[in-house]
Amino acid sequence: MVHAAERIAELRTGRGLSQQELADQLYVSRSLVAMWESGARLPDGLNVARMADIFGVSENDIIGEGKYAYCSPEELCAVDSEISEFTDPGGKPSPLEKRVDLIRDFLSGQSRKNSEIFMARYFRMETHKTIAAGLNMSETAVRVRLTRMRQKLKKALAREEHNDKQGV
Repeated sequence: MVHAAERIAELRTGRGLSQQELADQLYVSRSLVAMWESGARLPDGLNVARMADIFGVSENDIIGEGKYAYCSPEELCAVDSEISEFTDPGGKPSPLEKRVDLIRDFLSGQSRKNSEIFMARYFRMETHKTIAAGLNMSETAVRVRLTRMRQKLKKALAREEHNDKQGV
């Protein structure tokens, strides 16, 4: 948490921006930027991505290498529950490389918006609310799309597992 706080302040001042100027570019309050810089709060995935664009750095340069650096414990539990549907079908996960390839293939067959929603939720660990706001959608629409994508992905993983058992 300290890393992100220090890094945000460092990048902001390095760009010659005041807290208010950064807040204006991110469409957040100055007090929220101050809380990020003090370590009282962490930015969500959407704001980390926006800051990375503003500062010309990677998201990891802002939040560090921690996979869940800007995800609350409650949100992490919710995401974990959602992805358990397709990360362990039938109790026997396929090798990681095959699973990654299958997910990549699955996402390539989705609309751009669906792929963005999926990546925002399961890669950047953003909340439904943050995703909805970033894509100008309702939270319900985001939840429905994610549910449908998880169902389709689960079926694709089950097919792959069946093909593996059949030696196809």
